Amino acid sequence: MPSVFPLLADLRGRAVLVIGGGAGAEHATSALLQAG
Repeated sequence: MPSVFPLLADLRGRAVLVIGGGAGAEHATSALLQAG
């Protein structure tokens, strides 16, 4: 079983916490900011 589960969610107007660090967290944060 893969260790990653893809998830689509409408996060508009919600606070989001990215847990972790390094390149993966940087990529996730950048993608969330670009999405608005």
